[in-house]
Amino acid sequence: MTTQYEQSVAALAEASGADIAIGDDRVATMSVEGRIVLMKPSDDAESGLTAFSMVANADGGSFEKGVLEKALSMDLFGAQTDKGHVGLFGDSLFFSMDIALEGVTSEALAERLLAFSRLAADIESQLDGEGRSEASPEPTPPLGGLGMGGLMV
Repeated sequence: MTTQYEQSVAALAEASGADIAIGDDRVATMSVEGRIVLMKPSDDAESGLTAFSMVANADGGSFEKGVLEKALSMDLFGAQTDKGHVGLFGDSLFFSMDIALEGVTSEALAERLLAFSRLAADIESQLDGEGRSEASPEPTPPLGGLGMGGLMV
């Protein structure tokens, strides 16, 4: 039986022309505007997915206290992360967000993954201490940007 997650990933791959495959571990990997995004079924609902992207790496060392404090303050109640979460895994900080799939078209899923990718880039920039000094990029049409420079594997 095919799950909502599997159907949605297949529809996204078909609509975008990207080669997005779900591995044996049920994780799919793709590039969204050059950012690696991992997807897996949500733990609490079969009709959703959780997207992940690395936003900081200590390169085998440890993070400065200020970076971890910033990550924790951003994560509080999800106010600065659009209800997503920043968490530590090994020597990396990851941003994750649950995305509902029920009744969502492949175009809407593409829009949500693009928004997720851009928010992850903002979080990464803030954790680097650089903040966001330039204007937000122009919106990319959801399926129009899914080949070159948009979603691709």
